[in-house]
Amino acid sequence: MDAFLTRAVSFYSASPAPATAWAAGLIAEAMANGQGGRYTFTYFPGERRADGSINSYTLSARPMGECRDAGLPSYFTDESGVIRVTHANRAATVNDPPLEK
Repeated sequence: MDAFLTRAVSFYSASPAPATAWAAGLIAEAMANGQGGRYTFTYFPGERRADGSINSYTLSARPMGECRDAGLPSYFTDESGVIRVTHANRAATVNDPPLEK
């Protein structure tokens, strides 16, 4: 999970033009469609600039079904590159503490 978010942050923060993680070969097709393993992934790009670049985004990973009830953590990251985590039964946000390395 952490490796996925790290690669995604690298890809999306460095990408000056529209692209998808699937097209770049970074993640499996199921993940590119929003689900992978035990998580549902949600990506929101920021506003597109006049040159076509997108320089901000949010990306979250929330456990699905029984995994959520079992206490698996939720993750959040944005263009800052900081991965945030919560063990509460809710989506992680920019206000949650950073993931400890």
